[in-house]
Amino acid sequence: MALALLALFTSPSFGVWAAQKSAGKKAGERGEAGGAAHKGRRVAIHPLKPLGLDPETVANLEEVLRGEVAGVPGIRLIGEARARKVADALGCDGSPPCLAVYAKKVGAAEVVHGVVAGLGDSYSIALKRVDRQGKVLARVDTEVGGEREVLIDGIRAAAYQLLRPDLYTGSLEIVGDVEGATLFVDGKPRGTLPLEAPLTGLKPGQHAVKIVKKGYQDFDKFVDVRFRRTSVVEVDLASSTVSGVIYEEEAPPEVPLVRVVDAPAA
Repeated sequence: MALALLALFTSPSFGVWAAQKSAGKKAGERGEAGGAAHKGRRVAIHPLKPLGLDPETVANLEEVLRGEVAGVPGIRLIGEARARKVADALGCDGSPPCLAVYAKKVGAAEVVHGVVAGLGDSYSIALKRVDRQGKVLARVDTEVGGEREVLIDGIRAAAYQLLRPDLYTGSLEIVGDVEGATLFVDGKPRGTLPLEAPLTGLKPGQHAVKIVKKGYQDFDKFVDVRFRRTSVVEVDLASSTVSGVIYEEEAPPEVPLVRVVDAPAA
């Protein structure tokens, strides 16, 4: 497993991803966000607690987590050097009261901490978000695959669920011989097909899709919606079947660049 993750971090594709993340952080530090620094929520990542994993593997997973948290809209990530220095000095056990102290010392409004364990060829990550009063604001338990794209997508999804659940969404588009049919999603009418644009703001997971058109049998199926993907579903009303599904990647939200902060809040 460690060798697989090492290969992930040494691959050319990962190098491009890391360089893009680094460039975004540096630009944010220079305040290149429409001429002004983006004022967001200060968040620190406390070092992850490993269960049966070697330190290098955990450090690599933490690096991916940091990169994805830094890309969440509205977040100002405390710099890694300061976050680790304070963590080493404090010796926090990961309990909410201890993380509250850590948040104050590092200058963050909230802290992300978690436990990571090996699970076959995948990793189990349990994350929590804690504020300066020691209140647990959110928890996310996820399993991420060892392959590069799956692992990064999984950690990105966890970061959004934890920090911006309002943006943890996907979209749906219906195509095929559906002109003039009425679309229902989860029991609610959503318009006459074809729609001018995909339905956005849907939570990832299974959604009940019903299509009704005079002279045809009702189409009534569950459709999978994925985070930051548009599920393009081709429907054959004549046979009331799904002809095919593709998942198109959505563009990331257009937001000002975040800043990586190394100084404590004033």
